[in-house]
Amino acid sequence: MVTITSSYTIIPNEPTPIGRLALSDNDQVASHSSKPNPQNHGLNMEILHPNEFTKDLTPAVDYTQPIEELPLLLVQVTRFHGNGTNDQGIVIGVSFSHPLCDGLSDIRFVNTWSKMARGGTLDIDELFPSLDRSIIKSPHPPSAPRFDHPELKPFPLMLGSSDNIIEQNKKTVAVTLKLTSEQVEKLKKKANDQSPKEGSRPYSRFEVIAAYIWRCASKARQLDQLQPTRLRYIVDIRNRLNPPLPQNYFGNAYSPTTTPKCYIGDIISKPLSYVAQQIREANDLIQNEYIWSQQDFIMSQEQVGDIRASFQFPGEHKKNSPFYGNPNISIGSWMHLKWYDADFGWGKPMNFGPTVVCPSDKAIIIRSLDDSVIISMHFQEAHMQLFTKFFWEEMLHSKL
Repeated sequence: MVTITSSYTIIPNEPTPIGRLALSDNDQVASHSSKPNPQNHGLNMEILHPNEFTKDLTPAVDYTQPIEELPLLLVQVTRFHGNGTNDQGIVIGVSFSHPLCDGLSDIRFVNTWSKMARGGTLDIDELFPSLDRSIIKSPHPPSAPRFDHPELKPFPLMLGSSDNIIEQNKKTVAVTLKLTSEQVEKLKKKANDQSPKEGSRPYSRFEVIAAYIWRCASKARQLDQLQPTRLRYIVDIRNRLNPPLPQNYFGNAYSPTTTPKCYIGDIISKPLSYVAQQIREANDLIQNEYIWSQQDFIMSQEQVGDIRASFQFPGEHKKNSPFYGNPNISIGSWMHLKWYDADFGWGKPMNFGPTVVCPSDKAIIIRSLDDSVIISMHFQEAHMQLFTKFFWEEMLHSKL
């Protein structure tokens, strides 16, 4: 149980600049929710499972307020005590409004803040982040999208269903799984040994881990072999635009992408390299022209809410809201986030991850301090036991 002992509103030491900061199209389609993530300093909690307890480690947001009253940033410091009075650990819970920035901007802000807290000298890019959202707006008047953009359209439904309301209503739970660097290399070797394309670049850690998760999820759901399925994930576009965005760009600089439509039978029975290749094809799509075509697609929508990243209040289920759960899956890669640099003077954090359970099937992949990989797996409760069974059986005992 977490007890709130005090609460403060930090007032800027200078007046807030007058005027509005325009949102890019990427900001417009970001979820209106906040991103609640904790960092654990000194607490012996290597594996953190999102549950009813951990959600209290990040500040609660009252979403019944008018949207203009929702806070942009909330921070909560939770101290844990041992048998005596000495602190046994500290958790810093941070909730950022998603239209404000993406995960990379989020972690850079926290790392800059921690650097100041321990008396470090800030670099020029840290002192003056790039806040100009206009550089990520389309350079030409809106036109017809040049690509089909399945990533922004409804995903496959369960065979025989006309909507996903039933799947939205099913309870999800979370478990945290840890792969050693040796186990990750085993996955990579298997996928790359099976690769049918000579001369192609080796599959990355993300590609093979995401492929393995998708296959285990497909097995656990026990669906029809002809059930269509897709995997969705987010790609950082800072270096994919021409010209590239400034590396200190603060905002939402990502594009969603999705694999081609696949079938459960193929995901389960074909080599891991086949599954990894579907994920690679989704990644390779995200280039300059495709990104600007996405912007045109967004601008062509009468209601961006129809394609906005899904966020729902407890018990609220919408027929037309984006839903990437069963029979599909969403994967988030946090492996590039340098969370371990957030040293406030107590040493490097021991743990970083989400605190709340996602409302639909999603895996979040995080790089650990020892170069192992942490997977925060959010999955329908009815299938979670089978998922973990297949995950470890294949990893430890059978050929991949």
